[in-house]
Amino acid sequence: MSHADTRTNEYGRNLAVERYLTGRKVKDITAQLATSRTTVYKWVRRFQLEGPAGLMDRSGRPLRRLRQVPFYIELQVLAARLELHAGPEQLAAELALPTSTIDQVLRRWAVPHLADLDRITGELLRARVTDQRYEHARPGDLLHVDVKNWLWAVPSSRAPQAVSPRGRRIRRVGTSTWGGGAGNGHHSSGLGAGGAPCSQGCLRGA
Repeated sequence: MSHADTRTNEYGRNLAVERYLTGRKVKDITAQLATSRTTVYKWVRRFQLEGPAGLMDRSGRPLRRLRQVPFYIELQVLAARLELHAGPEQLAAELALPTSTIDQVLRRWAVPHLADLDRITGELLRARVTDQRYEHARPGDLLHVDVKNWLWAVPSSRAPQAVSPRGRRIRRVGTSTWGGGAGNGHHSSGLGAGGAPCSQGCLRGA
């Protein structure tokens, strides 16, 4: 599965194959689409074998997992969980299996946590899945931005400095304004109107 805005998305693959079938040289196609000869030949070969369906997005999940737990063992783990209402450690001791294997099977089958179940009846009391989750069908569809209120905590060395008419930099006479909320990051240093020292807060609107 690829992102929708990549050069080798479904549109780019069809375009590369279309230009190849019209007789254009592969080196020209690679220069136009900013891709490699290997990529172009891969999509052409897949189109020849599978047709237009071969150029569509497909899952990146492997076809086989050599180290996956056998299905009959997964059934034994699930049956023991329903019967004993126990955690991975106790189930591993009962079934003579590693704890990591038990935990892997329970996660794959989305078995609820014991803390979410009634210990007597096994009924689900609470669900961890909510309506507001950061999950999307395609990777790259969601952008999460975490903003910190650090705007006010700017070191005093970053404060603006006044410059004299002769071009000399004047030493700062004020101190930075600490405290306050976000956006209160301006410094009270430099000179005010007429060359007088600027009082605290006069540069906040600068």
